Amino acid sequence: MILEDLFQDMAELRQMVPGLESNLTFGDLNASAITARKRITDLIGHELYGMIIAGQSTDADIFDAMRIAIANFIARQHLVFDTIARRKDDIDVYKYELEEMERAYMDNYYNAMDTLMRLLCEQGSEQWEASRLRRMTVSLPLPEAALFDEFYPIDMSYLFFFRTVPMQREVYEQHLSGLFDKLSLKEPGTGGYDALRGRLLRVTAKWTVALALRRFDIIEFPTVIRNLFSDSKASRSGTTVQQRLLQMADSLVLECESETETLQMLMDSEQSDNISPRTSFNREDDLIILMP
Repeated sequence: MILEDLFQDMAELRQMVPGLESNLTFGDLNASAITARKRITDLIGHELYGMIIAGQSTDADIFDAMRIAIANFIARQHLVFDTIARRKDDIDVYKYELEEMERAYMDNYYNAMDTLMRLLCEQGSEQWEASRLRRMTVSLPLPEAALFDEFYPIDMSYLFFFRTVPMQREVYEQHLSGLFDKLSLKEPGTGGYDALRGRLLRVTAKWTVALALRRFDIIEFPTVIRNLFSDSKASRSGTTVQQRLLQMADSLVLECESETETLQMLMDSEQSDNISPRTSFNREDDLIILMP
């Protein structure tokens, strides 16, 4: 069983997660454990997961972080079945209580996963460097969580950063690769290179977050973003959280498209002596002669 590889007994598991009933067994939680393991192996890979389980990691904190993540994800999955069992016993469970417990378990899960992925990056093992998501970051404009956080605050969330890696690649390939290619023709440190690069990286981060706002559940975002969509703010504005997510996503995309167009004109004007018709309106030295 999955849990037997992680915990000696249920008492040890309950030390990692609050609120689990004392009468539960590993067998009761095994189905949820399978889902939890899949979540983690999708991020770090099966080989690295197996090495951590086998105690081959040189950092004991990595093993503890993974155990905490799995335990809290299991508790969140089991919460639904526990609620149904309580109702059968005529024990009332209020919706707000259920939502708060679910949020608490997922916060614990995300915090543990943040720690796990940060430790893996710091350790830099061969298996981690060969994992799918880590290899994908090599060719991205923002290959590290710290760099991403510089251009769009994400609470230094390694989990959020790696979960948005495919989205960052999508943004780069579909919208920004041409601009980065033009930037590569300039010499670093000359002609406003650093300023242009910074603006391009900020667009990359913003556009990536905009895609995430459309594709992720609100609970999956770092606190700094999630606080923008609190229930109180949504109720005051008369809109649902989902509507506010889409509004912010649309706003970020518009900002990115406008900035991309501006950067395109700046780079084109530097590479050509021709005057762009978009920037030459009402100039006295721009003589336009219309032939009959």
